[in-house]
Amino acid sequence: MFGDVSRELLKRYMDERAEADIRGGLLFRSSSNENQSQQITPATWDKIVARLAEQAGVTQLTTHTLRHLRLTDLARAGENIYTIMRYAGHRSVETTKLYLRLSGRETAERVSISLHQLDQRLQRILIEAQQ
Repeated sequence: MFGDVSRELLKRYMDERAEADIRGGLLFRSSSNENQSQQITPATWDKIVARLAEQAGVTQLTTHTLRHLRLTDLARAGENIYTIMRYAGHRSVETTKLYLRLSGRETAERVSISLHQLDQRLQRILIEAQQ
């Protein structure tokens, strides 16, 4: 459930892992000198997304924003609330409703535009890497 640019980046990452003879285990590992090959924690992932958002000039993008948007997209596409609940890992439909209520159309549209800009930036990075 991600776009073509992300798919290409993931493919390249998997190719790098294969070249480094890394098989199985954790999908994403730290590349920092301090934590070489250790698992990326949720806090680290939050920092990575925050840094990408800052670089792209997107002020309202967090890992949680992406979660809200995905659930809202599913609801707007007509998906059953109970299916969305299971997808989100919620135990209560009320929790799912709370997510959907917090994800207003205006916020979704603004973030969608910002994500499009980020996608364009990632596309430029891919093109530069190929040169």
